[in-house]
Amino acid sequence: MVNGNTLDAMHRQLYGPNAGAQATAGQAPANARPAPAVRDGVERVMTAVQAKLAALRTRLVQARRRRETAAALAALDDETLRDLGIESRAAIPAAASAAVAQDPAPRVRR
Repeated sequence: MVNGNTLDAMHRQLYGPNAGAQATAGQAPANARPAPAVRDGVERVMTAVQAKLAALRTRLVQARRRRETAAALAALDDETLRDLGIESRAAIPAAASAAVAQDPAPRVRR
């Protein structure tokens, strides 16, 4: 059976001798804030992650808009499609994609 002292020793081995040390009154613990270089690295990583998420969100919104536009075009009759310059139903996905590409930046709800 493992007792509390053994667990404390294992914790110190894993996390260092000052891990979990309590600060005295008016004194911050040594590990309260990350070093500036670590903070800067974390900020760079978070900025990169946010940029990747924004790009993914944009692609997802554009895909949804293409599907909605294609569905709206598919609901039209052949004569109306020809009036719009779409010669066959097989050209609907390309026309929907072009319509979405010509629109300004997608409106993303947050």
